Amino acid sequence: MQQEYIFILIFSLLLFRALVIVFHEFGHAFAALVNSREKVSVYIGSHGNPEKSLHFQISRLECFVKYNIFQWKGGLCIQHDKNISWKGSILISLFGPLTTFILGVITGVFLLYAQKESVISMVLFAFFFSCILDFLYNIIPRKTQIQLHDGTFTNNDGKQLLHLWSIRKIYTKYKKALHYYNEKEYLNAAELFEECLEKTPNSRELYRLTISSYLLVKQTSKAIDLEESYSKKYKDTFDHFDYTNSGFIEIYKGNYTNALDLFEKALEFDKDQVVCLNNVGHALGVLDRHEEAIEYLDKAILLDENNTYVLDNRGFSKIMLGQLDEGYTDLQKSLELNDQNSYVYRNLGVFHFQKKDFQKALDFYLKALELDPETLKIQEYIKEVKLKLFN
Repeated sequence: MQQEYIFILIFSLLLFRALVIVFHEFGHAFAALVNSREKVSVYIGSHGNPEKSLHFQISRLECFVKYNIFQWKGGLCIQHDKNISWKGSILISLFGPLTTFILGVITGVFLLYAQKESVISMVLFAFFFSCILDFLYNIIPRKTQIQLHDGTFTNNDGKQLLHLWSIRKIYTKYKKALHYYNEKEYLNAAELFEECLEKTPNSRELYRLTISSYLLVKQTSKAIDLEESYSKKYKDTFDHFDYTNSGFIEIYKGNYTNALDLFEKALEFDKDQVVCLNNVGHALGVLDRHEEAIEYLDKAILLDENNTYVLDNRGFSKIMLGQLDEGYTDLQKSLELNDQNSYVYRNLGVFHFQKKDFQKALDFYLKALELDPETLKIQEYIKEVKLKLFN
């Protein structure tokens, strides 16, 4: 009989692990619907991946439920209303873990009155344990961030609640800056984030977002200054996000070996970070270590097959190894996904240079230069191809 109970307990724990994800995310969704007027999207079983999911919508609530329950990896609730109040944001972050906590307490009460060593007690204990574990896992702030399907990162509920409390006095300005950041208006975002940082100088999250914004608009001097101040405060507690930002700064300085070390440190926190795998591949490619680069980029492609930057970097390394057709295939797919990436045009120029079609190579190089004059080695490549054409 004991073996039967153990089997029931294990089966219940596996089942309730999935069920608790549903309750948790719909707790967030309920609070989001009450505190906003726009659509709310809930992903069950993934961190924002709509593929291979059951999709349905009830009024303002849109749901994506992964078909394969054995591949569920948490969940995500997205509120599309950008004008949610500070109090509303607190409630939305709180209601996920609070829902499972309340369910756990109710189940615990029933468990006290259930017959011991019975099927019902085993099932109740499994649900109680799953709910309380979910509550503790999400309400206790964690340093490690969660990577979403689109490559961005977020914090667990406890960390978000702490962050919201720290920015309560600058919340309106912070939300506006975050809106600019999400809309890729990085200069506006950087300036507002920096104003927020002046009023909340001990906010680690604001430091990170300000540095990241300045890096994305290539105002590296400001990013470097902020990075130096940030490092003095937090160097001993760097995580993958910090090492990634530092790696980008080293790339802008031209220190690719240092950048490579920093990106690899970021990967020590999570070996499946697509952004870091791509950055390592890029740095190795610049250092002419193309076979090693492809190993990292292959891993990144397995995790995100439609990442234009990974495809671009892998295409470049393949071309430099003489695998012209395979490299060209990667570049064409990258171009289809994003036709505003200067590096894909630069690398198509490298492809045609290797094919000795120097005029086409020059055309692609000039297109890369037009999109971004700071594209790595673009002037060098143009000079090289002009020597072939005009000498």
